[in-house]
Amino acid sequence: MADIYGDNGTSMNTTQVTLTGGEVCNYANLLKGVLDDFDGVMKDLTKRKMQGYMSVEAMKAYGGVKDSLYGFQEQIHAVGETIKLSAENMQATARRAGEGITANA
Repeated sequence: MADIYGDNGTSMNTTQVTLTGGEVCNYANLLKGVLDDFDGVMKDLTKRKMQGYMSVEAMKAYGGVKDSLYGFQEQIHAVGETIKLSAENMQATARRAGEGITANA
C-alpha cells in the first residue's frame, strides 16, 4: 500500500495506481493468450479426429469450463480498466480542487 499513497499517507499516487491497473490488464491479456492457445490445441485435436475415452472426456471437460475461463479473463481485464479509471478520476478531482482553491484565493 505504501507505493499507492504518497509520503504523508493521505495523497494517492495516481501514477502507481494507473500502472497497477495496467499490470492487471496485462495479466488478463496473458491469460487470454494462454486460453486462445489451449483452445487452438483442442480444436486442432478435434479436427484431427482424436479418439478414445480420454479424448472425449477432455473435450467434455473443456467445453464445460471454456466460457467461464474466458469470462474470468474478461472480468480481470475489466477490473484493470476500472483501476485505471479510478486513478484518472482522482487526478481530475485533484485538478478541479486545485483550480477551485486558486480561483478563490
